[in-house]
Amino acid sequence: MWGLGSFFIDASIEVPYLHGTHNPGLVLLSLFVSIFSATMALQTAHVARKAESVLYRHVAIGTGAIALGGGIWTMHFIGMMSFELPTHVHYTTALTLLFLSLVPACAASWLALQMIARPDVSPPQLLVSGTLVGLGIGAMHYSGMAAMQTSLLMLYEPVEFALSIALAIALATLSLWIRFGLRRTALNRVPRFLISGTVMGLAIAGMHYTGMAAVRFIGEPSPSNTDIELNTTFASLALSTFTITVTVLVAALNGLIRSRNLY
Repeated sequence: MWGLGSFFIDASIEVPYLHGTHNPGLVLLSLFVSIFSATMALQTAHVARKAESVLYRHVAIGTGAIALGGGIWTMHFIGMMSFELPTHVHYTTALTLLFLSLVPACAASWLALQMIARPDVSPPQLLVSGTLVGLGIGAMHYSGMAAMQTSLLMLYEPVEFALSIALAIALATLSLWIRFGLRRTALNRVPRFLISGTVMGLAIAGMHYTGMAAVRFIGEPSPSNTDIELNTTFASLALSTFTITVTVLVAALNGLIRSRNLY
């Protein structure tokens, strides 16, 4: 019935699926975190581009990559908690507590900021960078999905799975292109950051929710665990507050670096 190592579903065979729903409030919160983190990361890339010291440049890119990677991971986690299934769901310690899915998010963020911090970039470099960033976001999403443990069988529809990766690559490339393209316009720095950050944030969120549309849950619903369960709204608010605080601190640190360079 299944194809490719029980990862993809055989669309030619009809089976009943269980459908989940998303909490609209948490979806909007995940979008805000994604866009906010992306916008602040672009500010750190700007600091890195202007820095005369190699050390300051590496500090700006490194801290920005951690903040953006954390924002991507937080957006994904909130997006996962916004998804409700008629069965008990929990997450494995190995992938959540050890943050294995955070590694590709930070790696993709570091690569994106390295590229944005350059004075200019050629079309081939832009395409390669956008592809690697998109693949990094995709790796984070699907490794995070592997942490989702449920009594249902979880498989992916091949076309929609491929579409989610293609969308991540296309939007990541577009966000990088817009970042460089807006430098040649009459827009002030703040509108440029807001537009670029919004596109990059939507690229991150777009990949996540397209990936969620690709998953299929097969099986019978089971009653929720009677133990104390996590309040998803409270956990999402707490995690987003922590991520935003860290991102603001990173932006403040890089602001001090910028001031030190100027004065």
